[in-house]
Amino acid sequence: YSPDNEKNYATAQRPPDEIPAIRSWMLSALIRSDVEDTESRRLLLRHVSQSYEPSSFVRYWTLAGLYHRRASFLNEALDIALKDSKAEVKALARAIKSPDDAKLIEEFRRDLRASKYERVWKVLRVLRMFPIPMLANYVCAVLLKSEPGSPTSYDALYALSNRAMAAEAVKIVHDHNEIEQVLAHVISA
Repeated sequence: YSPDNEKNYATAQRPPDEIPAIRSWMLSALIRSDVEDTESRRLLLRHVSQSYEPSSFVRYWTLAGLYHRRASFLNEALDIALKDSKAEVKALARAIKSPDDAKLIEEFRRDLRASKYERVWKVLRVLRMFPIPMLANYVCAVLLKSEPGSPTSYDALYALSNRAMAAEAVKIVHDHNEIEQVLAHVISA
């Protein structure tokens, strides 16, 4: 399931478009079971690097897993991910590395107000893994203006599902009397 095998369809055991998801799950299992082993570290750092791992999906979830497991080499992985050309990978690395960076928070606020879904999605994806409670009101706004059952609604709900984000969201939803609207999104998700 390596990136090399993915490129060679003749030796692939599954359709090539399924291999990155399989690889991501296998790396997640490795992170949970043996993240600090020398060989695991070497392999995981390779899969955070865009020069080795072609799938931004795999790079993102590998970095997220290293963050959640508090891997001793997380800073090395962050330095690699900060050079990534994919916005969601770089944004996650930036949030983990400097969560209180005023420029980053302002950029995320602008992105959450953007009309382009890709910009909104990038931040919602980061917030799934790395909560920034001061952005909860912007995520609530994204949720409430989205169509129940839509990808945007799902991503916003997921971003608010973290305990720190949920605590802020409850206050916002309650203060604005929008509980029924939020329930419509939850039921449709």
